[in-house]
Amino acid sequence: MLALQSPLATLKIYRSSAGAGKTHTLVSEYLKLALDHPEGFAQILAVTFTNQATQEMKQRILAYLHNLAQGIPSPVAEALLQDKGWSRGVLQSRAQAVLSNILHQYARFSVSTIDSFFQKIIRGFAQELGLQSGFRIELEQGHVMATIIDDLVAAASEDQQLQQWLVEFAEDKLLNGKPWNFKHELAVLGQELFTESFGVHEHQLVQVISDPTTLRRFLRDLYQHITYFEHKLQGLGQQALTIIQQAGLVVNDFAYGNSGVAGYLAGLVAKRKWTPSQRALQALQRVEAWYSRASDKRERIVKVVQDELKPCLQETVNFYDAHHRTYHTALEVRHFIYAFGIVTQLLARLNDYRAAHNVMLVSDAALFLRKIIAENETPFVYEKIGAFYKHFLIDEFQDISGFQWQNFKPLIENSLNEGLPSLVVGDVKQSIYRWRGGDWRLLLTQLEKDIGRTTVVTLDQNWRSKQHIVDFNNSFFTTVAATLVQHLTDELAMLEDPALKKDLMAQVQQLGTAYQEVHQQLPPQRVQADKGYVNITFLEDAADNEMPQSWREVSKARLPLLIEALQQDGVALKDIALLVRSNAEGRDLFRTLLAHQHSPQAQPGCRYDVISSESLYLGYHPWVNLLINALKCLVQEEAPLAQAELRYLYQVHVLQAAPATLHDCFQAEEGAAPLPEEFVSQRLYLQQLPLYELIEALISLFQLHQAAAIPFLQAFQDVVLAFSAKEVADIRSFLDWWEERGYRHTLPRVVEQDAMTLMTIHQAKGLQFKVVILPFCTWDLDHHVHRPPTLWCATDVAPFAAFPVLPVRYTHRLKNTVYVRAYYEERMQAYLDHLNLLYVAFTRPEDRLYVFAQRPIKVAPKTTSDLLYQTFLPTQELATAPKAWDCCWDVTTGVLEIGTTQSLSLAQPGGQATATNLQQYFTNNWLQQHVQNYLSPSEAVEPWTAQASYGKLVHRILAQLTSMEAWPVVLAALQEAEGIGHQEVAQLEQQLTALFSHPQVKSWFNSDWEVKKEAAILTPSGKVFRPDRVLLQPGRAVVIDFKTGEQQVHHAQQIQAYAALLSAMGYAQVEGYLLYTETGEVVAC
Repeated sequence: MLALQSPLATLKIYRSSAGAGKTHTLVSEYLKLALDHPEGFAQILAVTFTNQATQEMKQRILAYLHNLAQGIPSPVAEALLQDKGWSRGVLQSRAQAVLSNILHQYARFSVSTIDSFFQKIIRGFAQELGLQSGFRIELEQGHVMATIIDDLVAAASEDQQLQQWLVEFAEDKLLNGKPWNFKHELAVLGQELFTESFGVHEHQLVQVISDPTTLRRFLRDLYQHITYFEHKLQGLGQQALTIIQQAGLVVNDFAYGNSGVAGYLAGLVAKRKWTPSQRALQALQRVEAWYSRASDKRERIVKVVQDELKPCLQETVNFYDAHHRTYHTALEVRHFIYAFGIVTQLLARLNDYRAAHNVMLVSDAALFLRKIIAENETPFVYEKIGAFYKHFLIDEFQDISGFQWQNFKPLIENSLNEGLPSLVVGDVKQSIYRWRGGDWRLLLTQLEKDIGRTTVVTLDQNWRSKQHIVDFNNSFFTTVAATLVQHLTDELAMLEDPALKKDLMAQVQQLGTAYQEVHQQLPPQRVQADKGYVNITFLEDAADNEMPQSWREVSKARLPLLIEALQQDGVALKDIALLVRSNAEGRDLFRTLLAHQHSPQAQPGCRYDVISSESLYLGYHPWVNLLINALKCLVQEEAPLAQAELRYLYQVHVLQAAPATLHDCFQAEEGAAPLPEEFVSQRLYLQQLPLYELIEALISLFQLHQAAAIPFLQAFQDVVLAFSAKEVADIRSFLDWWEERGYRHTLPRVVEQDAMTLMTIHQAKGLQFKVVILPFCTWDLDHHVHRPPTLWCATDVAPFAAFPVLPVRYTHRLKNTVYVRAYYEERMQAYLDHLNLLYVAFTRPEDRLYVFAQRPIKVAPKTTSDLLYQTFLPTQELATAPKAWDCCWDVTTGVLEIGTTQSLSLAQPGGQATATNLQQYFTNNWLQQHVQNYLSPSEAVEPWTAQASYGKLVHRILAQLTSMEAWPVVLAALQEAEGIGHQEVAQLEQQLTALFSHPQVKSWFNSDWEVKKEAAILTPSGKVFRPDRVLLQPGRAVVIDFKTGEQQVHHAQQIQAYAALLSAMGYAQVEGYLLYTETGEVVAC
C-alpha cells in the first residue's frame, strides 16, 4: 500500500506549551495521513507513554472520524478542507472509509504505549530467530525486586561482606530517620537497576564484578588513599606544632588564636578541618597575617614564620591542593560503597531470576533493543517493522528516554529517507518524569542534531485558560526562568576549572532556552469578558501563644473556607482540583477536609467530598478491610488484632452501631461485640472453599449489600479472580500478596462523581479543571537533603577508574570531588524539574488559580515560594517589561490578586450517557451449591423427607469430617442445602453424639492422625479403590468404612482388600474397621 511520499520529507517537531492542543495537533496530523490513503491507516504508528493517554488518543481519533463521516461541521473539518483542497463530499467519503477500515481491522489500529511497541518488536524478533518466544513480560517489577531482596537477605547469613553492607545500609537509614524495616529502602535502592544511567554500564559491571577480588582490591586502595592523605596532613600539623613549641610559643600567641592560621595547623593533628582556611591562605601572602598588632612576641613570630612555619604551611597547602579531590572522592565512594555492593548482588540475582522464570521486565525492552541495534544504521530487527509502518507520530516527546530515542531513531530515519513524513510533539516545560528516564534535552536540541531534516512548529495559543491566568504565567515564568539562570550562573562563577565552567555555563543557558517560548496568546474566539482570576497568598507561622500554628496549619484552616466560598460562587465540586507535591500532603489534606466535614464549623448546604488516588485504593476502604480481616481470622487461630478490627468494622459499617473506639472492640468480651453466627460456626467449612468462592460467601455472611460498598466489592473480587488465575490461590498466599502490594489496587475513577479531585501534580499532568488550588506551594528547588538521589558517575582518575561507574549520594560535598561535573549537572536538572512542576501546576486551571505558599524570611531562591516572592518584589531587575501583577501585589498583606471572582454558571454537559447504579450486591449461595456437589445426582435435587435414611445422612456427615468438632458445621450445611427441619436435626445430633461417645470412634476423629477422606488408591492393574476414611501414622494405617443397614459378608471382605493394599504400600501395621451408622456398632476386620 502506498503511503504519502515526498522527496523532501522532514521530521516535523511541534514545540508546545500547556493548553496549546498537543493531542489535538497529533490527532489532526494522524487524520491527514489516514485520509490520504484510507486503506493504509495500519501503516501509521502513534505512540505515547501511558495507557490512559493511549485510550484518549484512540477515542479522539474515532470521535473526529465519526463527525467527519457524518458531515458534522467542525474546526477540524474546516482545517482539513483548507489543507487538502477537497470538497466536503470527498472528505466525508474518505472519513467513512477510514472509520470503516479501523472498525473492521481494529487490531491493526496502531496507537499504543512505547513499552507495548518495543515488546511487540522483541516478540517478533524472538520468533524470527526461532528462539523461545514464550517469555513473559513482567509488569510487577516491585514483586520481582521483593523476591530477590528476600533471597539477598537470606544469603547474608553465609556472606560476611554482604552482611556488613546490609548492616551499614540499615545504620545509614536509621541515622537519616528512615524506618527500621529496611526492605522497603532496599527496594528503593534496587530500583537503580532499572535506570538508564545504570543500564548503560550494566554489561561492563557484570564483567568486572564477576571477579570477587576486584572489589576487595578497590576497597583496599580507597583506604590507602584516605589514610595517606590524613596521615600526611596530620604529620605536617604535628611538625608545625613542634616548631611553635620549640620557639617558646603557643597557638594563642598567633593572630586569631584557634581560628587563625596557627589554629588551622594545630587542628590538622586532631583532624578538625583539612581545608585551608581563608586566614591560612592569607598567611601565605602576608607575614602580618600571623600576628596581631598588639602582640609583644611579634619579632619572635616573624622569625619562626619566615624560617620554618611558612614553608610548612606552603607544603600543607600544596599537598592539599594536589590530593584533596581524590581524598574527598574516596570518602564519598566509601560512604556509599555498601550501596554498590548491594546493587551488584541484586544485579546478579536479578539476572538469575530472569533466566529461571523466563521473564523480561517491562524496563528491559528499551535496553535490550539498544544492545541489538548498537551502531548498526540498518538494524535487521527493524526490517519488518520498518517495511510495515510508514509514519511515526510520537506524543509527549519531552518524556522520552535516551534509550527509547536511540531505538526509534532508525525507524524515523528510514521513513524520512523514503520520503515519508513523521512527527513528534512535546513541551520541555512539562518534562517532570526525569526519574523515569525522561530527557528533555532530546526535544530541546538533540533531536534536530540527530535527524538534521526537521521543521519546527511552535504552538503558542492557549485554548485552556482565561486571559489573566495566561498573562500571569507568561510574565511569571519568563521572569523566574531568568532568575534561576542568574542564580546558577553566579554559583558556577566560583569554579576554578575554566573548561568545566564554560561547559556548565552553556548547560545553564539551556534552562533559559527551555522557557524562551513560554509566552502564549489567547485565540481571538476565546477572549471573554470574564478574564479569570489568580490569587497568590503568602502565609506565615501564626504566633498564637496558646496554639501556635505553622503556615501549613494556617493553609489547612483556610482551605475549607475557600471551598465554601467557591460553592457560593456556583462552582461545582467536580470542577475543583487540589494539587499537592506528594502523597503525604494529599493524605494530610484528605484528613483535614474529612474532619471539617464532621465538625461544627462545617457550613450548612456546603459539601466537602473529595476523591484522591489514595481514597480509591481498595486497601483503604472499610468493606474490603472487613473481608481481609475475616480472612486473617480464618487462617490464624489467635489473631486478636484482626478479630478486634473485624468486630469494629462489622459494627460500624454493617450494624451501624459504632463502638467508642477500635480499642473498645479489642478489650471487649466476645459476646459484647458479636460477629455473624455463621462465620463462627462454619469456620472449618469456609476454610475449605476456593478463594473466590470464599470471598462471595463472606460478603453474604457479613451482609455487605450496601450500595456504597458495591464498587469496592466488585473491584476487590476482580483482584481476587486475577490473583487466583496467576498464583497459588490459598488464603495465606493471598494475604501475603495483599499486604505486599495488592492493597494498592484502585477503584476505577468515576468521572461523573461530584467531588473535588485531590491529586499530585504529576498525576494532574495533561488534565484541566475550572478551579485549581495549591494549598502547599512550597517545595525545594534542589533535592531534599534526606532524599538525595543516587548518581552513577564515571571518571578516568585512579583508583575510581577500576569500575566503569560508581554510585555516590548527591550532596554538596561532591563539589570537592572528581565528580564535580556530575554534581552541578544534577543540580541544574533538579532546578528545572521543580520549576517544571510549578509550570504544570499553574497551567491546569481554566478559570481560577489559588495558591498558598510560605512567606520567606530570607529572599533566596531555595524553594518555589522563594521564587514566587522574589519575583513579585519591585526590586526584581531581571525583567524590566511591565508584568501582570504590577498593580495587584500587596507586599504588606503578602497577597497577589489578579481579576475578580465573578459567579460561575457552569452548565452540565449534555448528551452524556446515564449511569445506572446497583443498589444491592448479589452473591451466589456457595454454601448450598457446595453441599449439593457432595450428594449423588439423584439425591442433590431431592428435598428432605421423613422417610430419608438417618443412617445415610450420618454416613455423609462422617465422610466429610476431618475432626470431631466440625460435625455441627457440616450438619448445618446439610440442613440449609436440603431444608431439614429442626426435629430431624435434633435426631441427627442425638445420633452423632451417641456415635462420638464410643471411645474407638472418638479416637478416629482426633488430631493424632493424618486423615485421608475418600482418597483414591490406584492398583498396578489400573483399578481404583476409595475407602471412606484412612488414618495414617508412621508405619501404621487404619482404614474405616461407614455402612448402613445390616451387616454383610462382603463388607468385611471390602475392608480386608483395603488393608491388603495399604500393607502393599509399605505400612507395617494395618487395621480395618466397619462402622454401622444406624446402630453405632464397630466391627474389626
